[in-house]
Amino acid sequence: LEELKKLMKKYGASLTQVELGFLLTRDFSCIPIYGPRNEVDLLDAVQALDIPFTVADYQFLERVN
Repeated sequence: LEELKKLMKKYGASLTQVELGFLLTRDFSCIPIYGPRNEVDLLDAVQALDIPFTVADYQFLERVN
């Protein structure tokens, strides 16, 4: 969990942004189902598309998912 917090801090991203950003860039067919409850949640999720994960970030996220 501490490593995940470091990744969130590195990108100034929420947990939702990190997880969605990771899932949306996978090579396999994966469609995350996300149901924002309000406009703020939706805008937070859309920012996941802008996270420039490194190879090391992907490797870490593969291990923890």
